[in-house]
Amino acid sequence: MTTRPEFESHASGLLFPEIREILRTAPGELPEVTEELHPADLADMVTRLEENEIRIFFSNLPIDRAADVAEYVDSSLRAHLVTSLDPDRAARIVSAMSPDDRADILADMEPEPAAAILARIALPQRRETQLLMQYEPHTAGGIMTTQFVTLPLATRADHALALVKAAAQEKETIYTIFVIDREEKLTGVVSLRELLVADPIQRLADIMNESVVWVTPETDQEEVARLISKYDILALPVVDEGRSMLGVITVDDVIDVLVAEGTEDAQKMGAVAPIEEPYLVAGFWEVVRKRVVWLIVLFLGGLFTASALEHYEGAIASLSALVLFIPLILSTGGNSGSQSATLVIRALATGELKTNEYMRVLVRELMVGIALGVILGAIGYLRAYLLPGKGNTDPSGIALVVAITIVAVVVNGCVVGSLLPILLKKMKLDPALMSAPFIASLIDVMGIIVYFSIASSLLRLG
Repeated sequence: MTTRPEFESHASGLLFPEIREILRTAPGELPEVTEELHPADLADMVTRLEENEIRIFFSNLPIDRAADVAEYVDSSLRAHLVTSLDPDRAARIVSAMSPDDRADILADMEPEPAAAILARIALPQRRETQLLMQYEPHTAGGIMTTQFVTLPLATRADHALALVKAAAQEKETIYTIFVIDREEKLTGVVSLRELLVADPIQRLADIMNESVVWVTPETDQEEVARLISKYDILALPVVDEGRSMLGVITVDDVIDVLVAEGTEDAQKMGAVAPIEEPYLVAGFWEVVRKRVVWLIVLFLGGLFTASALEHYEGAIASLSALVLFIPLILSTGGNSGSQSATLVIRALATGELKTNEYMRVLVRELMVGIALGVILGAIGYLRAYLLPGKGNTDPSGIALVVAITIVAVVVNGCVVGSLLPILLKKMKLDPALMSAPFIASLIDVMGIIVYFSIASSLLRLG
C-alpha cells in the first residue's frame, strides 16, 4: 500500500513528543520506533530538537540510517549537527553519505573540526571529498557527484547490463551510462532503458547517443538547472577541458538548486537579503540585519519623495485637489514597474531573454506601457472628472492632468522596471536585486515630479 505524503507528515508529527521522551529516557529504542518513517520526516523532526537531543538522536541511529537522515536536513544545519557529535562517529556518518553531500557538510564547517573529520575518512573517500571541496558551492563542480557509471565504446549490451547491476549498490545514478573512448573522453550516453531493449550482442558504440549535453565545473548552477530542464536530462555530465568525466549532476540535485535559487530570488525581490536558514531557525538579530539594510534604502527613497512634494508645495497650496490623487499616481506607477521587473527578471533567470535583446524589451514595454496607461488613464480621468467641485476647481482640468500623468508614469514604470534588471545582469550582478519595493520607491519619486510638472504646465499653478 502506498502511503500518502500528508499522512506520513501527520504521523511523524504525532510521534514527535514520543521520540523526545525516548531520547530522554530510553534512546536505545530510537531505531525501532523510527524504522518505518522516511528519512525526510525524521530530518523535519531534527530541526525541532534541542542541541543535546540532536546529539543523542544521531548517536543512537545506525550509521547508514543517520547518514540518510543527515542528507535530508537543511544544509545550513547539517554542519552544526555533525560538529556536535564525537569526531569518530561523525566521520563514520559523513563517510556513509553521498560524495556531494559529504563535501557540502565539510565545506560549511569550521576548518579545525572539518579537518579532524576528514582525517578519519578512508583515503579514497578523502581524496574524492577534497576534489569536490575545491569547487565553488554554486557551480556545477560544487553540486556534482562522482558516483556514476562509465563504460568503453566496445562494451556489449549484455556485458554492460551486468556491469551496471554490479555497480548499482555503490553508484548514485545508474539510469544513464556514459560511454568513453580509449582516451577516457566522453563520447556518448546510453539510457538504462535503451540498454535493456538493445540486442545483447550490440556494442555501446552502435546504440549510444552522440549528441551529449555537458558542462564544465565552473558552469553556474542556474545554467545547469536550465539545461536539465530544457533537454529533459536525468544526469548531466561534468567534464574537464579535455572532455574527461569529472562527475554528474542528477535531477534531485537540480531540484534542490531550483528551490534554493527560487527562495533567494523571492527574498531579494521582497527587499530582503538572502537568509539561508529556515524562517523559524534563523536567529532574531540575523533576520533584523538581513531586513534592515534594504528598509533603510527604501526609507531614504521615501525621503526623496517627501523632498519632491516639498518642492511643489506651491502647486499643492494653489490646488489642494491634486493631493487626492497622489496615492493613485504613486501606486499605479510602482505597480506597473514591479510587474515589468518581475517578468524580465524571471525571463533572464530562465534563459528566455538575453541582455543583448534590451532594445526589443524597450520597444515591447514602451508599447505595453502606452496600452496599459491609456486604459488606466481613461478610468482615472472619469474618476477625477466626477470629483465634487471645491471652490473654483475645474474638474476637466484636474481630470486631464490625472489622465496624462497616469499614462506617463505607467510608461515610465514599464520601461524603467524592465531595463534596470537587464542593466544589473550586464554588470554581472543578480537582477533580483532590483526588488519590487526598490522599483516602486524609484518610480514614486519620478511620479511626483511628472505629476506636478504636468499640473503646473496645464493648470498654470504657482
